[in-house]
Amino acid sequence: MRERSPSAGRLAALYAGALALVHPSLYEGFGLTALEAMSAGAPVLAADAPGLRQTCGDAALYADPQSPASFAAAMAQLARDGAARDELADRGRRRAAGFTWAGSARSHLDAYSLATSRR
Repeated sequence: MRERSPSAGRLAALYAGALALVHPSLYEGFGLTALEAMSAGAPVLAADAPGLRQTCGDAALYADPQSPASFAAAMAQLARDGAARDELADRGRRRAAGFTWAGSARSHLDAYSLATSRR
């Protein structure tokens, strides 16, 4: 049976009702899931991996992706600390607002221009 992705509205509702998005990925080129969660106001607990750090900056709580205990401790911290969740949610919204499709397109054009000028 093929799984269906939730609609945009359902996904927004899931993020809105979550205490946090827990993103334990070992390897991540770009943290689109984390960015979606931050945009929706969900606090993010992410693996301490370069792609997620680049995407989330100071708007996420990080844990060692090789250590289940590290994630468990961070999840417990977020579960009991509403102020920390609120702070991460606020930072996340601000951080996510800096990522736009127009900005992405400009960055890609700049990269392509740089690549073709070096030929």
